[in-house]
Amino acid sequence: MADVKGSDLRNPVYSLDGKKLFFSGKTDLYSYDLKTGVLSGMEISKESEVVLMDKKVIMGFTLLETKFNTVTVDTGKPLRLQLNNTLKGTTSVLELNKNKRLVLIPETDRKIKKIAFGKGSGTKSGFTIEENFNLPDGLYSVSNNGSKKKLLYQTNTQDLMLDKMKVEVVHFNNSLGVPLKGILTYPMDYDPMKKYPMVVKVY
Repeated sequence: MADVKGSDLRNPVYSLDGKKLFFSGKTDLYSYDLKTGVLSGMEISKESEVVLMDKKVIMGFTLLETKFNTVTVDTGKPLRLQLNNTLKGTTSVLELNKNKRLVLIPETDRKIKKIAFGKGSGTKSGFTIEENFNLPDGLYSVSNNGSKKKLLYQTNTQDLMLDKMKVEVVHFNNSLGVPLKGILTYPMDYDPMKKYPMVVKVY
């Protein structure tokens, strides 16, 4: 496994049996064996951050008005994982059950804010709340491993300006060859046949 900097590891989650500690990295999901002290990649993804979804918070204690809680996940059950590819701006969801992987939601350019699927292994239907730069939050029903999706409720339907706006994520390499991305916001009522001035904000 490639070297992983401590600063690259985040979102620590204990296994319910207290044997392992999981971390999300800039890529992949990492498992730390509390007995042997060995950190290993789970080889879920080479390009996406992997986040455990079915987490539970166990109330801990309060010290100097600061609350300390423990976040756990039951590894005896299938694990729901959200894969966030920050470079491509995409998200997907899969289920990991004893090294078998089931895609619940294929890669999409929408941000999946919430997801609710049945508790049983292999469940292929559920609900999501999704958005992107051009769409406000929407509640969707999802079935057939994400291949079928139906909009149930859309927020901000009164905002008629949304139809006239367009925003997209663009990807490019800098002079050192480092891949970067930016957000391109088009003018209202954009006409591709016309030329427009561009304002660049670097941060």
